[in-house]
Amino acid sequence: RYYVSTRDMMYDVVQKNVYEIVKKNNEVLDFRLKRIVESSWDLMSDNVFIEKSSSMVLDNSYKMISMDIELTKLLDKHFLSFKDISFLQLMTSNYIFGYSALAGSNRNYIPIQSFISSNLYNTAIEAKGKLEWYPTYDITQMFSRSAATEENQEHNFMFSAVQHMKTSNIRFRDPIGDREIIENPILIINFGENFFQDVFKSSITMKYSYFFIIDKNGQYISHQNRNKIGKKENFPWLSNIVQKQSGNEVVNIGNSRVLI
Repeated sequence: RYYVSTRDMMYDVVQKNVYEIVKKNNEVLDFRLKRIVESSWDLMSDNVFIEKSSSMVLDNSYKMISMDIELTKLLDKHFLSFKDISFLQLMTSNYIFGYSALAGSNRNYIPIQSFISSNLYNTAIEAKGKLEWYPTYDITQMFSRSAATEENQEHNFMFSAVQHMKTSNIRFRDPIGDREIIENPILIINFGENFFQDVFKSSITMKYSYFFIIDKNGQYISHQNRNKIGKKENFPWLSNIVQKQSGNEVVNIGNSRVLI
């Protein structure tokens, strides 16, 4: 009886301690993600952004580069404080404005045509001006890039925020039909999956413990085993946990009983 009561007491202490750690980490992540949403809406309603983006018809490379400089300054103004961003770009069918921390001077790291035919693009269009989060994916698969050419495959895993910038009207001149093409660019903000890893890895230090993040459909957003990231699992307990929203649960994962 003494063993059982001691075990139950220790279990209760561990459960409460881990729950508080996870809860605080969630608050940190929620705060960071909320700031991204606020910054994207600040950009969309920025009068300078609205005026600059439609100030000229882009019919030559000089004008496109000049516009790129102006728009990149505005992106920096609203997002410079976020150190975790890997890509911060305004995508159009004619030009990519902004920058990529990973690609350096290669702004076409995400090819335009591959982006337009991707699920990421469809997500932005279907959201009709609302910022949407897209769960972690392998960028080499999403945009048909060769993984063999990547120096560090750890950077392949990204999650994104995308928004169709309805207030911005970027105008291009079609050289063939000599007509004006007006586009609302799509804002794409890419984060490395380490965004999640860095929050949790220093705080979940108990022996035999590990962490992962999944969405309500069972797709891994983050996992210490990188082979699982972006893949789905059919957890029978997931729907109950989603409905519960907070707290903890003991479930079976593989051959182990796990406290979640």
